[in-house]
Amino acid sequence: MFKTAYHYIDSMDWKKVKSSKYLDPDKTEEGYIFCFPDSRRPKEWVENEKFKNAFSDLLKYESGNSPLLCLEIPIEKNDEVYVRDWKYLEIDNDISNKMENDFPYFLMFTATLPVQILMSLRRNKKFKKSVVPLEEYNGNYSLPEIMFANKIKTSRVKNIEEIAFEEITGKIRIGNFP
Repeated sequence: MFKTAYHYIDSMDWKKVKSSKYLDPDKTEEGYIFCFPDSRRPKEWVENEKFKNAFSDLLKYESGNSPLLCLEIPIEKNDEVYVRDWKYLEIDNDISNKMENDFPYFLMFTATLPVQILMSLRRNKKFKKSVVPLEEYNGNYSLPEIMFANKIKTSRVKNIEEIAFEEITGKIRIGNFP
């Protein structure tokens, strides 16, 4: 189904990866290399009415204060690739954002905290169960995310593109930055 994956990486981390010659899932927290499917800005993420800020919020989180690079990675037949649906985590991200910015919502949430925790645990379970091998994916996920379980040689990476700070945050940076 998907032929190409797009991985966003901090420019400092990319320097380390290049010196090792591999994107290595064993050097990540979860043991996978996470990517967006088939586009640097996949429509399932950027045109999603239910999760309007999912793409930009995830890029902001990934970038911190560092420049981001977008790596284009062709998916090969012998890759161990899975797909999962990010929507289950995005629901919890939306709740967290509402709690930070909406005091009445915060009060309602804390009043029903045991129920909210249970619902979050259920979403997390669904999130983990949504993982399927790429060849079994049927295109029904709201926010599909590709997961490589194998090492990827840096020589396979194509079209390394720096992502403008403004594109990630919507803000213009003033001054000299690396």
